[in-house]
Amino acid sequence: MIISETLADDLGAGAGDLLAVFYNNQPIPLKVVAVAVDSPLSGQFDPVIPGMSMTLDRLQELTGQHDAITVVAVSNRGGVRD
Repeated sequence: MIISETLADDLGAGAGDLLAVFYNNQPIPLKVVAVAVDSPLSGQFDPVIPGMSMTLDRLQELTGQHDAITVVAVSNRGGVRD
């Protein structure tokens, strides 16, 4: 996955690191392949909420929701429910 500069700074993460993304309360480890400038292309649609992005086919594969998912949001504050 690609993470925004703000998310990388907030998590202390960089290329090569593994981050846990939760789906159905189950952790899915994903490797950071790059840190990109804060923009919608790096998943940051709001100036105060950091973001991440990955290919749609990879997201659909991870979730089993082929042809159903178009966007994903990440919370980097608190726990799984925040």
